[in-house]
Amino acid sequence: MRGSWPHGLRRAVAGLSLGALVACARGSSPSGEPAPAPPPRSPGSDAPAPSPLPSTEPAADPGPAGPLRPVGDPVLEPVVDRLLRGALAAEGPGMALAVVTSRGVRLLKTYGHADIEAGTPVELDTLFDLASLSKPLTALAVLALAERGAVRVEDPLVRYLPELWRRKTGRPVRLADLLQMSSALPEYTNAADALGGAEAPTAEAVVRLVRYSPSTREPGTAFDYTNTNYVLLAHVAERATGKPFARVLREDVFPGLGMHDARVLDREPEPAGRAVGYRRDATRFTRSRHDVPTLGDGGVLASLRDLVAWDAALRRIEAGEPGLVGRAALEAAESPGRLDSGARYGYGRGWFVSEHGPRRVHCAGTAAGTSSYVVRYLDEGLSVILLSNQGGLDYHVVDTVAELYRAR
Repeated sequence: MRGSWPHGLRRAVAGLSLGALVACARGSSPSGEPAPAPPPRSPGSDAPAPSPLPSTEPAADPGPAGPLRPVGDPVLEPVVDRLLRGALAAEGPGMALAVVTSRGVRLLKTYGHADIEAGTPVELDTLFDLASLSKPLTALAVLALAERGAVRVEDPLVRYLPELWRRKTGRPVRLADLLQMSSALPEYTNAADALGGAEAPTAEAVVRLVRYSPSTREPGTAFDYTNTNYVLLAHVAERATGKPFARVLREDVFPGLGMHDARVLDREPEPAGRAVGYRRDATRFTRSRHDVPTLGDGGVLASLRDLVAWDAALRRIEAGEPGLVGRAALEAAESPGRLDSGARYGYGRGWFVSEHGPRRVHCAGTAAGTSSYVVRYLDEGLSVILLSNQGGLDYHVVDTVAELYRAR
């Protein structure tokens, strides 16, 4: 994936039951109880001609009227503060947290530093590297193209990337296999030697890796989380639209979700307001980041208010309102995948999916100097969003926050 909290968090919650935390929050006694232009199509290819992906602006930004501002919660905020501040060193990195329910934004807070050395605090518009939390955005881009007839998710991958014709399997790898992580393609992040050693791989290098790697099993037979799938999906979107995937995100996906701060890690200058990434050594924090040339599996920078807007856009689609994609496409993204055998598994299209207990989807992004996590309880209308510039966080604290709000 493109997590552990400091020991302070474990001390902060050790021995406290969820019931005790809720009782504390309610004031009761204990006894009262997360580019270059696209390559030309090969001669004779039947891949569809490039198609534009119209953007759809949301009707309004979510949250309070006017600019999004911090939102407090007099009941649970003290407990959440205790949990999160227990994870932060006094002069360490920071984080941004949002809790959204069907009644609106219930909690919106920032903690710590975006830049320790400069003393810059985290703000609502601070940009964090989403890492693998970029994948649901890639899935939405492809699903939007499918709704407009530019691609078909049941089509074989080779229809859009004909240079992969050399790769032979019993049945072809389909776009749906990429979306649902059942393609059986190799993980490019584990193939440094094949991709040129220490040099960061490009999307073109990933395509070459896939082209010449032998098949070890058939597509559609097992779930296998592989970053390669989403790099290829970004490549497919480039072929279908005739423009680099960074432009697809900037011109179509971000506006369609109301993500006005969001940026793409490509060849453009470093955006202002980006949080400095850190990792924790035994005694101190050191700067750490992992920018790579590939997109689709990562490469998006976004703020907390971007993710609150994204969540609001998904809620509108789920309610049947027009959006970047239709309700059926989003339901498919938020539903378990299905293998050729008919067996279901816990990954949809960009989201991990849980059907045991409350129906929920979640996605985490972990890389050097960044940790991001979103969990959405679909039937309960609850979303918790966490962004941090400290790498390697344990996301269980987000689930704890979610349980606090579910228990209210």
